[in-house]
Amino acid sequence: MKPLSKEEWSGPACPACGGLPQVSVIREESGEFMAGSPRYLVCGRCALWWSFARATCPWCGEDDSRRVGSFSPEGERLVRIDACDACRAYVKTFDLREPGGKDIVPLVDDVATLTLDVWAHEKGLQRSGVSLAGV
Repeated sequence: MKPLSKEEWSGPACPACGGLPQVSVIREESGEFMAGSPRYLVCGRCALWWSFARATCPWCGEDDSRRVGSFSPEGERLVRIDACDACRAYVKTFDLREPGGKDIVPLVDDVATLTLDVWAHEKGLQRSGVSLAGV
């Protein structure tokens, strides 16, 4: 299934089923590694991908770069936490452009990276979307 573009849908809830995103992904377009590669939210209910602004919180819409940031474990380039200071929510983001990114299955690897969820909770962040692990 082809992900939906921003022109087709840009809301924070899934356009197919209304579900919340479980994770987000950044992937190459046209086989090129680009700094501005699109970010997609991935529905935790039906697994549909849809385009969403990279520097915007999917929960409250904050787009001030001073309030929306990314955190990842040292040396880790495949997965990170995108967090919002305005609403204290986060979404886990997988960067499929990185080496090894083609092997990532976002909804499955979300569970495999639970230590990031624990870290985020210790920092006072809340996961507002769906999580298969219940975190």
